[in-house]
Amino acid sequence: MTASHAPMLNKDALAALLGCAPKTVARKAKTGEWPSHSPAGAYMFTEDDVAEIFELTRTKPQAPKAEQPSAPAPAAPKPRTRLADRVVRPLPGSNVAPLVPKPVTRRRSA
Repeated sequence: MTASHAPMLNKDALAALLGCAPKTVARKAKTGEWPSHSPAGAYMFTEDDVAEIFELTRTKPQAPKAEQPSAPAPAAPKPRTRLADRVVRPLPGSNVAPLVPKPVTRRRSA
């Protein structure tokens, strides 16, 4: 008696069929997201496994989103101030003079 075995696909053949990378197929089979068989450490997929994977990966049509009123435009960001423009005041009762930044001088081009 000869047992008839259904042909099985390896991860490379299934990846080509699905249009994805073989690493993706191996990762999903390893995590159990997709059904598979792994004789001798190689992931193999039967016709039933492939049909179930197609069912799992099929995108379902989504209902059109209702139009939402547009949000008001965000407020303009506050202008940045330079460190030299900030006023440093000493704490009350402190005897330490605050550090004052040097004024910005522009170099003349020669």
